[in-house]
Amino acid sequence: VGGLPLNELNHLELQFLLLNDFRLSVPVEEIDAYGTMLVEFYAREIVAQRSLDAMNERSLSASSEDSTVTIRPAD
Repeated sequence: VGGLPLNELNHLELQFLLLNDFRLSVPVEEIDAYGTMLVEFYAREIVAQRSLDAMNERSLSASSEDSTVTIRPAD
């Protein structure tokens, strides 16, 4: 939540807890599902990052080859 002062956020959080009689339980199946989603998300992020790194590496390699200058001694 953005834009709320900390004391207001704390107050809203306390009201939420009071309204729910401090009963905050999450079924094991739901936690497992979230865990699976997080692992899959992480795996996709790693694959995407590696792909991006490889593309950047190829781009840098190609641009350094294009800018290579050969200097020859004058006769």
